[in-house]
Amino acid sequence: MNRSKRDNDSDCEEENWTDDERERRSIRHKYREMINDTKRQREEITHSKSDLLSERLNEANLLFKKVKKTREAAMDSRLIYLCAAAGKQQAQALHTDFLTFQPLEFAEKLISYLRPNRIDTDEGGGSEQPCPLLPEHWIEFGKQFHPLINKSPSFHYM
Repeated sequence: MNRSKRDNDSDCEEENWTDDERERRSIRHKYREMINDTKRQREEITHSKSDLLSERLNEANLLFKKVKKTREAAMDSRLIYLCAAAGKQQAQALHTDFLTFQPLEFAEKLISYLRPNRIDTDEGGGSEQPCPLLPEHWIEFGKQFHPLINKSPSFHYM
């Protein structure tokens, strides 16, 4: 009688295992489809006006809620990697020519901010020569901007 009870218990466990396995296979199949679709539709996804990337990520989020094992999680990781690469391409394709950093212009503005007073060398005011940049100027600059930048980032080894 013990033997028949164990057989019945193992049959139940096997049925549960196969249901779980079927669900896992279904999840893996969906991930494979999404990965292949993402690879095939890469040009469409990277188009700046396309919503395919956000749709794909929403589908991946819904599917990830069903993930229970590492194999499916690895497939989710692969899909997210592909989506991130497509998002990076999409961001690089944007034309943001609004403002670019010009180091020389920044340095000139910083110097003019640090030493706002100018000394006239000619009587007629034709050419102006800037006053020397003194340590007091840097101290005043530090006092003004200290609340914005109050500490340096910590250093960490990789």
